[in-house]
Amino acid sequence: MNDTAEQLDRKVFTARVGVETFVAPVGPLTNDEINDELQQTLAECMEKGEYGIIADLADVGQLNSRAIEIVLDAQDQLLHRGGRLKVVSAGPL
Repeated sequence: MNDTAEQLDRKVFTARVGVETFVAPVGPLTNDEINDELQQTLAECMEKGEYGIIADLADVGQLNSRAIEIVLDAQDQLLHRGGRLKVVSAGPL
């Protein structure tokens, strides 16, 4: 599978803007597949040394406790590395 096809299959997108990395899941964070992808995406960002992460939840209608745990764990890891994770556009989830 080429890079373009892999990107179309993804449900969590990233974009680097200056020193910040936006992580934007699309769809509800209620199943293992998308939660695993979110966890993997956040881990990959940290492995690349991206310690300013913004989780944009504008396109997330629902999330389960595992998704919350993934975000909080990533926040803890970033804080220990001198970084931060901000959640934006959460709305009334």
